[in-house]
Amino acid sequence: MYRLLIADDEESIREGVADFVRQNCPEWDVAALARDGREALILPDAVLTDITMPHMNGLEFLESLSDLLPEAKLLVLSGYDQFEYAVQALRLGVSDYLLKPLDTAKLVSALSRFAAELDAQALRWAQIETLRTNTQKTNELELQSYFRAALLGEELPAF
Repeated sequence: MYRLLIADDEESIREGVADFVRQNCPEWDVAALARDGREALILPDAVLTDITMPHMNGLEFLESLSDLLPEAKLLVLSGYDQFEYAVQALRLGVSDYLLKPLDTAKLVSALSRFAAELDAQALRWAQIETLRTNTQKTNELELQSYFRAALLGEELPAF
């Protein structure tokens, strides 16, 4: 099965095309819908994977994602309580290792912790962006002041 991302700013179009594809194109899976190109480029904030799966196990999968999703929160769900798997998972940056049958309280706890960490990270990025914007505005004002003084023959401000 092939995976399709649909990006369109009109919700009715996105949903309509997705419904059409689901009903008429069985070889395609509508993997995601996005409102714009930036949203379409956003990759998941967290990944939950089993360890033992056919074709590529969860640890191989997480290793292949390491370059693509370096900031993603990683969570393993496994039916195996084997120390070797846990060690490999930790080396790959897995934040939590849950056992089957799934204790839903532990899953909720892990996802809540991830959300709090992601909120804190988003706040840090917003603060950095605000500082960058303010610095850029200050630099522009200083340049304007400099060129104004130069054009009017006034004493040039020191930087």
